[in-house]
Amino acid sequence: MKKRRIKLLIGIIISIVLIGGVGYYIKINTEYTVDIASNNLKSQISKWLGGRSLEVNEIHKLGSSNTTIVSISFQSGAEGIVVMKQGENGRYKITKSSSRKRDSGLWVSVENVNTNKETYAVFYGKNSGDVKSLVGEISVKNEDLNKWINSERVITIKLPNRDLIMETTKIPTNNDQETVVNNYPSLLNTEGVRIN
Repeated sequence: MKKRRIKLLIGIIISIVLIGGVGYYIKINTEYTVDIASNNLKSQISKWLGGRSLEVNEIHKLGSSNTTIVSISFQSGAEGIVVMKQGENGRYKITKSSSRKRDSGLWVSVENVNTNKETYAVFYGKNSGDVKSLVGEISVKNEDLNKWINSERVITIKLPNRDLIMETTKIPTNNDQETVVNNYPSLLNTEGVRIN
């Protein structure tokens, strides 16, 4: 009788482990479905964005993290990015998107992206040719005041000579405090003069 209960208990445990494993496998393979190496990445992003017509410009993996950024352009004239997280099956899921209508001239937006390793600043926009570098001010979260405070530190990025801006950089930490880059970076010309 005792051996029978032990066998029954072992059978139940094995069944629970198998069901949990199969459930986890199904979850990962239904949640992480985007293959960034495939020819249909554009259609997968378009489907996630409700069928909007778009072009894929660039793909940036953020360091050794599980996060990849895809730069996109819409037929409507907007520019944007898509944030994708990689699952254990090697495929990705789209977690966030951000876009802005293309102004004439130049503009730059910044998106702070948390990865499984660190936080990155993703700068994207349009360069009229006048911008040679940009400077983003870093803010630190003050938990006591529950607000962001300028840390007096900056990130400076030299830009390649092209129309579309898509640059990523790791945001330095500040004694384990949460840090971000402020939303409106300074745009500098070749002489280092701010032009925005």
